[in-house]
Amino acid sequence: MLMMVQLEKGYTDPRFGTVRQINQLDGTVNRGEKGYPIEYWGEQPFYERRDVGITYFRDRVNVLTEDRQGVVIRGADAGARSRRVSAEDLAVWHEDRQLSWQEAHESLDRWVAKISTVFNVAQTVGLTLDPVDPKPLTSIPTVERAERLLASMRRDGVQFETDNRSAYYIPPRDTVYLPERNRFDSAEGYYGTALHEIGHATGAAKRLGRDGITGNHRFGTEPYAREELRAELFSVFMAAETGIPHDESQHRAYIQSWAKILKSDRHEIFRAASEAGKAVDYVLGKEQELAQSLQQTAERQPEPSRESSAPDRSAPDPAPVQEQPNPPRPRRRTPSRSRSLER
Repeated sequence: MLMMVQLEKGYTDPRFGTVRQINQLDGTVNRGEKGYPIEYWGEQPFYERRDVGITYFRDRVNVLTEDRQGVVIRGADAGARSRRVSAEDLAVWHEDRQLSWQEAHESLDRWVAKISTVFNVAQTVGLTLDPVDPKPLTSIPTVERAERLLASMRRDGVQFETDNRSAYYIPPRDTVYLPERNRFDSAEGYYGTALHEIGHATGAAKRLGRDGITGNHRFGTEPYAREELRAELFSVFMAAETGIPHDESQHRAYIQSWAKILKSDRHEIFRAASEAGKAVDYVLGKEQELAQSLQQTAERQPEPSRESSAPDRSAPDPAPVQEQPNPPRPRRRTPSRSRSLER
C-alpha cells in the first residue's frame, strides 16, 4: 500500500514512520500533513483472548508465553511468581467448554489487525537518516540475478519444464512450466512470469503451506483468485527487492477477480501482502543459501597450475559456429484454463 502511495505522491524516499517513531528520531511531522493508514496482521494465540480462561490443577492462572520447553504461567494473585509447566497439565475454558491445549490452539487461535497511521520522510522535518541506495536496474545484472533466483529454487526442489502453450505451476509435481524465452516480447515478460510461478511454488506444503496451493482449488473459485493475488504481489515485491522489472501486461486478466474479492473483504489485501512478503523472504533466503554454497565450493577448489591452464597450441581451432536465424515469434496465446494455477 505504501509503495502505491509513494508512486502516487512522488515521494523519492520509500520510508514511512508513525509520529512516535519520527519523534524518537528527533523529527516532527509538518503541520497540515495527512498520514496514511496501514494494517499489520498478526496471529493471536487463544490464551491472550479475554473470553478464555486457563487453569492449572483447578487454580486460575495467566499464561505469559510458550515454547518447546513448556508454558510459562503465573498465578492470578498479586505478587505470584512465574514458572514453567507442561501444557498437558493446563485446562482451557471457553464458553463453558473444557479444551485441551492442542484443541484450543486449533479452534481458538485467530488473526487480529492493528491499524497505525504513518507519514513519509518527505512530510517531516528534523530527521537525520542515511540515504537510500537505489536498486540496480541495468540489464546484465537483472538477467544474472533472475537466473540465480531460478537456480536457488531448483536447488530447493522445484523443477522447471518447457510448455509453449502457457505458464503454470503443478503442485503435485512441484514443477513450473514456462514457454521458451524467445516466445516472450522481452526479458521482463519472461522473468516476470517466472517469478509469478515461483511465487506459487512457495506455497507448497513442504515450504510455506498456503491453502491456495495445498487446497487443490479449481480455476474460477475464490481461493484460486486469492492465491493468484498472493503470487502477483510476490512478483511485485521481488521486483522492488531485486531490480528485476515487473511486467504488468501478463497479469491484467486477474484484476476483475481480485476486485471482487477486495470489495467483499477490505482486509484481504493486507493478508495477501503479508503472505507474499513471507514468500519473498523464503526465496531470498534460498538465494543466500545458494550463494554461500557456491562460495564454499570455490574455496575448496585448488588453484590450477600454469601448465594445466596453458592452451594446447597443437590442437586445431574449433570449427566456426553457424548462427541460426531467429524463428518466427508466434502470437501470444491465451493460457489454457485446464491446468492449475496458470498464468
